[in-house]
Amino acid sequence: MSESIKNNNDFSNLLLNVNGIFVRPYYVDDYIKFSNELDEYLCSKYPDFYAGLQLYQSKEDKSCFTVVAAYYDVPCICKEAKKISEDIDEIYNDIWRNNVKRISILCFCEELRIL
Repeated sequence: MSESIKNNNDFSNLLLNVNGIFVRPYYVDDYIKFSNELDEYLCSKYPDFYAGLQLYQSKEDKSCFTVVAAYYDVPCICKEAKKISEDIDEIYNDIWRNNVKRISILCFCEELRIL
């Protein structure tokens, strides 16, 4: 396998952003669909930087989600991740306005990875 091909099973080349998401209860199904579409969009628009996301739903409160977004550990990734984040922010604002609350739990550009 070529070294230039990214191995999606190799977590050592991934950097993570984690966000807590809180949606109004009547938007839960719409948010799940939106997350899938957003993931597809980001994978196609930023294939060299964005690896994909995983969406987790709370068992206790179905309107609470955790989004784990993975990025490739490549040169200038923080600069590119900032652009991607701005794109995501704009999409969220256009579609959800104040119906979804996002809280950053972990941003790889703001933390020091030690392992």
